[in-house]
Amino acid sequence: MPYVNEHPGLYTITCNPVGRYYVGSSAHVLKRTQEHKRLLRLGTHPNSSLQTLFNDYGEDKFDVTVEVSCSDINELRYLEQQCLNGEMWFNHGDKNNLLNIASNIKGVMTRRKHSAETKALFSKMRKGKTDHITDEYRKKLSEAQEARYLSDSKFLAKVRYIVNNPSMSYAARARHLGVDTSNVRRLYLRYKDRSNLL
Repeated sequence: MPYVNEHPGLYTITCNPVGRYYVGSSAHVLKRTQEHKRLLRLGTHPNSSLQTLFNDYGEDKFDVTVEVSCSDINELRYLEQQCLNGEMWFNHGDKNNLLNIASNIKGVMTRRKHSAETKALFSKMRKGKTDHITDEYRKKLSEAQEARYLSDSKFLAKVRYIVNNPSMSYAARARHLGVDTSNVRRLYLRYKDRSNLL
């Protein structure tokens, strides 16, 4: 089982050739550090400086270390803030080698909830991104999807069988094709008067 020894901790991600590092804390430190690695491998880590070093030097030049294990998450947050303040570090020189973007962990949405006003703003922003979806746009999407289906010879053969055997029951056609009866009915009603497409 992954993360069977999961625990809270303070961790560092260090680029050894340049001695620069990222510090973080988590109630699930093993899972969190694996997530950092996953994002770095994908090239999508939100910390662009860390991502650039990872791209330049490669994964084998990085060390991920759990520096402190502690059951008190508030204590870990305090220690992380000390690192961000430059008042504490782990064999990494000084604050100038720090790669963190935020200088205050309270600036991150850790264990906080967005206000109703902020949620409403996010909702409005998302809705604004669908202005291009007109009836004409939907029709074009539908036609393109149908063209993809009809270019599949197996699908086309199935539809032809359904349409060309109207004397058979939906259930009989479904059994013959090994599909659900409702799909047979849907396809028959959709294509029975559109033989030009078949």
